[in-house]
Amino acid sequence: MRQVSEQRISKLTHALVGMDSPSLSPCKLSDEEVLDLYELANRFWMGASFANALIARSDFADFSPEIIAYSKDLSSAAQKRNQLHKEQAIELVKFLNDREIEPLLIKGSAELFSSVDNPQGQRWMMDLDIVIPEDQVKPIWTELVDDLGYKPLYEDIIFDWKDPVWHHGPILISPSGVSIELHRSITSYNNLFFKSVNSDHIEPVKELFEQGLKAHQLDPTNKLILSISHDLISHEHFKNKIWDIRYSYNMYLLCKSYGEKIDWQTIDLIFDKYGDELEAAKAILSLYFDLPFAVDSKNILFKQFVDSAIQKCNRSSTEVADQALGYAYSQKIFNYFSPKRVLAGLDQPRISQVFIRYFIKLIEIPKKLPFLSPKYRTTKVLRSAAKKYHPEMLDK
Repeated sequence: MRQVSEQRISKLTHALVGMDSPSLSPCKLSDEEVLDLYELANRFWMGASFANALIARSDFADFSPEIIAYSKDLSSAAQKRNQLHKEQAIELVKFLNDREIEPLLIKGSAELFSSVDNPQGQRWMMDLDIVIPEDQVKPIWTELVDDLGYKPLYEDIIFDWKDPVWHHGPILISPSGVSIELHRSITSYNNLFFKSVNSDHIEPVKELFEQGLKAHQLDPTNKLILSISHDLISHEHFKNKIWDIRYSYNMYLLCKSYGEKIDWQTIDLIFDKYGDELEAAKAILSLYFDLPFAVDSKNILFKQFVDSAIQKCNRSSTEVADQALGYAYSQKIFNYFSPKRVLAGLDQPRISQVFIRYFIKLIEIPKKLPFLSPKYRTTKVLRSAAKKYHPEMLDK
């Protein structure tokens, strides 16, 4: 994996919003740059978003046939996936309405029925988040599992329904393969927002009401409050210096879609005790998504957050690469000692033959260990010697 840098992130976010922003005319992208940005976008589950941004460009036809085909396929897959989530959401709302429950759809679940995601596959849906009365979560969860074929994502999970901390039950997988979270609260209990939701915060999901179903969503202002608080406070991303660009992109889409319907005075008031988190959100939206917020790009606290988040991302990438490298070399060792290779040519080996073959392999270990080093390729002499004397372990 390539190292993450502020420059790469900025290029990706500007590419995502370039067609919508009057001050960001889409810059020319080479095929190599597109592939580089796909690598970065896919780390944050944003490949579909980048694909749709590319398809919307006036120069999309100038890219290589492979990039065009991949982008179209990824966009199509996201639209089909999101349509599956939408159908599952409708099915669940019907199920809940039959039990006299009017659910609150939050996050991406609500946007399946709005114009925020346009096209429908603009973002890759992760799961459905549905809030129902607290005393109904366990009974509904149990009924879905016992009677309707839903399964817990983690079969062996030990879940304490009496624990006051949880805000959604164990994640469920529907028979159609959709991940579902049944919430008793909108955010985790260490978040001061939305301990209770009243009629001032919500509005009907129009498309569902037109179908005779009853479900609600947050109003635009509270959708944005939830997005910021869920990311930076509930998940403690600001505290732990984690920058999930997917959440930032969601905030951008909410701002772009709802515009003047968002009451920023209310937001400023709500985040009175979380001024640093709100300023970080505004700075990200301004500096990386070109929204017109007056922020100081040299703000020390914000710079520390961005720098630390990028460093953490790179540490994670290095760990993943090291694990992959370790796995590859362990596989070489396992293959080297596999019975199929050690006992090759012996149809029905005797115990004595097995012992002799493995004994020979074992006494060869000291000679072969140096050539298993991930760094052996950097030394020409070692590489040459490895090919000459130990091709078996290196090539198979």
